[in-house]
Amino acid sequence: EAWYQRRVRGTGLRESHIEAPGEGARILYLTEGAGIGSTDSLVLGIMKHLAGGDTPAVHRGTRQTALARAAAQYAQHPFSADCVSVNHLDTGMFGLSISGHGEEVGTF
Repeated sequence: EAWYQRRVRGTGLRESHIEAPGEGARILYLTEGAGIGSTDSLVLGIMKHLAGGDTPAVHRGTRQTALARAAAQYAQHPFSADCVSVNHLDTGMFGLSISGHGEEVGTF
């Protein structure tokens, strides 16, 4: 298992990479979100809802979110696509989470 982290030149952003056995891959695109109670947190919550991030989880199944339906046309193997929104007192985290077969994740 190999791991590395590097800064993306000129942006201040960081990229992390973990090598693991198997064919599965997971990509998280995360950016700074908004603090609890702010107008921005409401906007990000609406975006998460529109992407289908508020649908209930199905035991031994998949959620049919807008993101999952959009990604389904590119996938031949099982996958997951979801919106992430976490709010804390003064800041938060917002982004996308995609899991699937390593060869297909790059086409999403």
